[in-house]
Formats: sequence, C-alpha cells, structure tokens
Amino acid sequence: MSEVHIGSQTLRSCEGFRGRTRILSNYKIIVKPVSKRGTGARSVPQLKGELSRDAFDFNLVYTERPWHAVELSKQAVPNGFDTVVSVGGDGTANEVLSGLMQAKRESFEPAVMGLISVGRGNDVAFGMNVPGGVEAGCQILQ
Repeated sequence: MSEVHIGSQTLRSCEGFRGRTRILSNYKIIVKPVSKRGTGARSVPQLKGELSRDAFDFNLVYTERPWHAVELSKQAVPNGFDTVVSVGGDGTANEVLSGLMQAKRESFEPAVMGLISVGRGNDVAFGMNVPGGVEAGCQILQ
C-alpha cells in the first residue's frame, strides 16, 4: 500500500489488476440474494473472496424487500461510502442508481456506482460493456 497525493488530498492506493495503481475506496456492496433464482446469494462467498484478496475495504449488505436497495444506496453516501456496488440484475442496478440520485439531490457528495452482473436481466451491464460474473465484475472495480 502507498499514498497518492492529489492536490491537498492524500489517498491510499495499492497495486490492482494487471499492475495498475488504484485508489482505495470504501465500497458498499448491495446484493439482491434472490437475483436469478438465488444466484445473488450463491455468489457471495466468491465475491467476498475476490474483494478480500484484492484488499477492498467493503461492507456487504443484502436487500430484504422490493426497493430496499434504494434505501441502502441512499444511506451509503452520507455514511462515508464513495462507491456503491449493485450485485444483481437490471432491477437492482436501477434501485441502486435511484438511491444515489436521491442522495445527490439531497446535497451529498456524488458516489461512484459499480456493477457486478449476476442477475437474469443484465441489459444495463451489457449496455455499459460490463461482463457478467463475479470475477470479471471485481476486476472492473479495480
């Protein structure tokens, strides 16, 4: 781990995927466990392994009901998370983005949205050229 100085800020960094330096962020990982008939929940052990191996600072939570990801992502920004990651399909991505937009409207600093595509409908990921699966999604987060 090292430090990167940008203006008056000192940020933590480390070597990431393919030797690239990446700035370390606080990641809120929002998982829809019922995505694609349970694939969301079944992907969590691999997800935790990938994120831990690559020195991500993260907090993983599960959605418990429809529109819960909106609440979780909206709360993540004022709680100090600068990257909020949707783990699911199009519905989860929509909810996470909606929560981030609500937080921005309430004058919180904008956060970065990440996407790990494990759902049934993955048109958002396809349109953004994000490959499916946990491993590929974690590599893009770097």
